Amino acid sequence: MSVIPEDVDAPPINPAVPSHPGTPEEPDIPINNDEDDDDHANTQSLAQSLALLANKIGSISGSKSKNAIKPRVPDTFDGTDPQKLQTFTFQCSMYLSARASDFPDEESKVTFALSYLKGTPLDWFQAELDHAVNHGGIFPSWFSSYALFVAEIRTNFGPRDPVTDAMNALENLRYKDSSKAIRYNVEFTRHARLTGWNEQALARQYYKGLPDRLKDEIARIGKPAGLKPMQNLVTTLDQRYWERQSEITRDRKAAPAPSTNSGKPASHGNQSSHRPANHYGQSATTSGYKPSSQNSSAKPNSRKPPSSIASSSGPPKPSISDLLGPDGKLKPEERKRRMDNNLCLRCGEAGHTASTHPGTQAKPKPKGRASAIVTAPTVPAPATSSGPGKG
Repeated sequence: MSVIPEDVDAPPINPAVPSHPGTPEEPDIPINNDEDDDDHANTQSLAQSLALLANKIGSISGSKSKNAIKPRVPDTFDGTDPQKLQTFTFQCSMYLSARASDFPDEESKVTFALSYLKGTPLDWFQAELDHAVNHGGIFPSWFSSYALFVAEIRTNFGPRDPVTDAMNALENLRYKDSSKAIRYNVEFTRHARLTGWNEQALARQYYKGLPDRLKDEIARIGKPAGLKPMQNLVTTLDQRYWERQSEITRDRKAAPAPSTNSGKPASHGNQSSHRPANHYGQSATTSGYKPSSQNSSAKPNSRKPPSSIASSSGPPKPSISDLLGPDGKLKPEERKRRMDNNLCLRCGEAGHTASTHPGTQAKPKPKGRASAIVTAPTVPAPATSSGPGKG
């Protein structure tokens, strides 16, 4: 067995040559490189197609997302209220900005704004355009510029003196107690931008229009400097106030309804059963004695409940049973005490007597009247007899 030294390079082994001696040699098979080139070209073409498709899809999705915005169309403007012109121009500008692709030039923007005019403003611009069409087709400058169109409509149909109008609006603006702070802030800010006042003047006028409930809270906390801090503080205080009002309303709904019989005194339908009776079986009140706390002309339901009598100031009066004797009349010692002290025998109070007791009226004496005068018949006197012997 021969050994090949390491420093000698071995000849390369041809895989096409058989390893076994004696086998016939096969011809070499040529390798076709055209198929690899075609596969590479197809791969590049597919990649380019995918890139183009992705760009196309991206452009389509972008256009769809832009066109998906559907802004609100402006309100029509008829010129009856000049204060609404600013709202009209703002709505037109927002619509034109959201749908910019639909208005490629200035004339299309002006035409869109003209389509939402009616009444006197529409008649004005229509007359201008009709004159241009009938006299050489020279259109006014505002027809080819949206900014000039806005200036034209403001000149003819806007407020005459916006600054003075804004000052008057701020001086007359008041925060309604039933309103919200956000509404007051919006109205105040809308007019404040046109006045040209400084921060101190605006803050003073803003505070002047607040309700007393908010002024009281600001006085307790401290008045901030500047308009914006004042508005932020008022907004916070107003939110707390309405939250508390909601809590009060919710608690009232959750509370049970009060009973209709609560607070009424106990029924006195059987009052006579609680009165002391005399030996004749009659109640003490029917015997002619009436307590001083009751008036004979008072209604039966005006009697105070026992709790109010017990809680009244002063020493308690003796009960009727302690003042009456077995016969239902005043005891001799009680009668003597009242007579000595010039007290009323009926109620025991001073200042009047039993005959002048309040509510007691003296019964008038009946006055009779003769219905006819009858004359009594005259009876003749009996004849006197003369002595005996006279005939």
